[in-house]
Amino acid sequence: MTFPRFALLAVPLTASAFAQRDYVAVEDCRELGHGFRYCQVAEDTHGGFEASMHHSYLFYGEHKLGNYSAYTFLPNGEGIIWQSIPQPDFFLFRPAEGKVRALTHNLWDVADKWRWSKDGHSVSVYLLNSKQWLRLPIPPVI
Repeated sequence: MTFPRFALLAVPLTASAFAQRDYVAVEDCRELGHGFRYCQVAEDTHGGFEASMHHSYLFYGEHKLGNYSAYTFLPNGEGIIWQSIPQPDFFLFRPAEGKVRALTHNLWDVADKWRWSKDGHSVSVYLLNSKQWLRLPIPPVI
């Protein structure tokens, strides 16, 4: 049996990040730029209706940031903002800080469009359910 080269490379790069859960397979990994990538994995449901569920995770290097439904890079490329799944809150990660910061709490809406301010200090997100723009100020680096 032969495997495509990219599949063989993707598994060692993400194996340590997936060690704490029962992962059936790493289905796809793609570089997003600025050191970030996403990987789609199939996970064991442990007795659910289906044998596995499919999730997309964001990574910075080997650091797993979380699962996501939408993302945008900071204008200078020094970080990323994403909307998580299953609870659709927004999070920020900057490699200079090395930690994930919550930008919202208990926001049950879905991101559709992103619009950055001219100075890059905030991003507005158009929310599908409420049909309005939400402004997310970008906190300074700590």
